[in-house]
Amino acid sequence: MTNINNRLHLFSLAIFLFCMFPYVSPLPMPSDVQPLVGIFGMVIFLLHIYINKYHVSREYLFLLLFVFICSMHLSTGWENELSKIFAIYIAVLSYIGLDISKKKLSVKLILISMVLYFVFSIIMILFTSEFIFFQNYIVRNTNSVVIGYRGVSTFATEPGLLAGLIVGLLAISDHFKREGALKGLPLFVVWFSGIGVILMTRSGTGVAYLFFYLLIRNRTSLGVRTITLLCLAILLLLLLLVLIRGGLFGTDFSSLGRGGGVLYSLATAPLELLNDRSILYRLYSIFVSFSCFVENPFGVGFGGVSECSNLAVSINPVMSEFYYSFGEEFHAVSSFGYYLSALGFLFLLPFLWFLIFFRIRLDYKLLSLLYFMFSYSIAFPIIWCLISIGKYELVRSK
Repeated sequence: MTNINNRLHLFSLAIFLFCMFPYVSPLPMPSDVQPLVGIFGMVIFLLHIYINKYHVSREYLFLLLFVFICSMHLSTGWENELSKIFAIYIAVLSYIGLDISKKKLSVKLILISMVLYFVFSIIMILFTSEFIFFQNYIVRNTNSVVIGYRGVSTFATEPGLLAGLIVGLLAISDHFKREGALKGLPLFVVWFSGIGVILMTRSGTGVAYLFFYLLIRNRTSLGVRTITLLCLAILLLLLLLVLIRGGLFGTDFSSLGRGGGVLYSLATAPLELLNDRSILYRLYSIFVSFSCFVENPFGVGFGGVSECSNLAVSINPVMSEFYYSFGEEFHAVSSFGYYLSALGFLFLLPFLWFLIFFRIRLDYKLLSLLYFMFSYSIAFPIIWCLISIGKYELVRSK
């Protein structure tokens, strides 16, 4: 039994290591998020069952049964969507493995991970071509060729995904701050490194995710204080935009990459953001999924999402102009949107239950939902790490 416990401990360390570096793999697979966290989660789950004499949590059994039922909702062409089916299994196994191992998460791992992201981001700026050559061996589907308007991607597939990931790591570091395990110089190093990496990505997504998290940070529930702080933060943002518009900073923010450009547009010509293709991709993806849901409330099944989505686009003059004028077809950039279209009520009802009734910290719940709604795969392990830790903190505080 000692050997089994030792193996469980090693796999627990491994699952958190690859949770911190979700786009990295010794043998990268043809996807952005690598499935290693889910694979380690499956091994941890099996070892956990053996150690506990085949006693299995009802929560874990329900999740596995639910995913199995969802994966059986197939349509013509489902074989082309195997990655989407595979992703929901990876997501659930990631949550189970991270939930079992939650007490093994180390503050040292957070600190080291953040410093590594910071140092290698600087190296990528200084030695771009050499770093990209190295990067292509451990990260699959990268789209970083040069650093200019877009910033560093380091150990991720693109700058925006890296920036959002770093915000998730900052949120996890706050767990250790509340525990008293992260304070003083190490806490400063984590936040200095994290914000430094976000700035080096020059990502509008990163700026948005960081601002959103700072608004909800350390909130366990909605109350008068939380709402007051949100209002004050919005007023400070409006003041910042007024100062930028008035040119009082003496800086051309539009030259500071994607993030600076978004901030500058928000201050000087906010309506122009309504024509920003990157933003519209994300918004239209949600809108199209609801159109599919209205027409097919029980989902079109795996394999039918593309046809249903493109039909919804073709009958909407605004969206058809948006996509077809650039010779494109609709492609889902929202995990929420894709699974709502594919599964309908089978997905929507559990989603609403999680949103309303599942008890975890409010800040972690909202941040994980933001990841799920925009840009990130359902298999993105930071989502499930936040949910696991957020549930653990709230249950323990009772």
